[in-house]
Amino acid sequence: MTELTKPDFDGAVAHSVRALGPFVQDGQLKTDVYEPSEFRLRFELQIKQGHDDQGAFYCFPEDADQALFELSAMDRGAFDLYCKIVASRLFRGQPLNFQMSVFAGLMVLQGISPPRASKKKSALFVAHSYIYWVALCLVQKFNISATSNDQGPGLSACNAISLALGELGHAKSPRAIKEILVGKSSAQLRKEAHDIWFLASDWRKDDPEQAAEWDRIHIELFGVRP
Repeated sequence: MTELTKPDFDGAVAHSVRALGPFVQDGQLKTDVYEPSEFRLRFELQIKQGHDDQGAFYCFPEDADQALFELSAMDRGAFDLYCKIVASRLFRGQPLNFQMSVFAGLMVLQGISPPRASKKKSALFVAHSYIYWVALCLVQKFNISATSNDQGPGLSACNAISLALGELGHAKSPRAIKEILVGKSSAQLRKEAHDIWFLASDWRKDDPEQAAEWDRIHIELFGVRP
């Protein structure tokens, strides 16, 4: 008979502190600098961002440029991301292709406005997505359940993450964590977080550099290679 692994609540709290530390600043969860769809498109179109002494630069497959150009007319995240890519090339004195030239020209001549987002932007989308991913990790790695209703008072992933955030200086109740994990209001966030996770995992299979980065993130969250 296989011996069941005992729940490790203290280990879950310690792991959550490490994983969520980068998302707490001055007692608050860090707010997003981009739309949820931009976060997804970076993985879906395999757009890599780097930094050097001149600022941000972007690398991406050729077909991603055409896709972003077309999407920028209807998707706020695509518009924002394409603005950053075109601006980066202008700042660096790099040539613009036809689509980029058209986009930049329309911005200068007509001052085109970004398309309206299909839904209200969540300023905490990325932070809440990581909370969701970390909770899934705690269930898998530390043998605790997602919510207190499943395991009993004070022993769930919701409690572990709440305590971890408290140690990091941010107050968020187990009830608020539970809303992210199972609440109706967070259903769309969970769907998008799932989609992004699988997109990133698929990208890992095709790109050695991205594989190394995704391995690092996966090890940080789950403690093992994907």
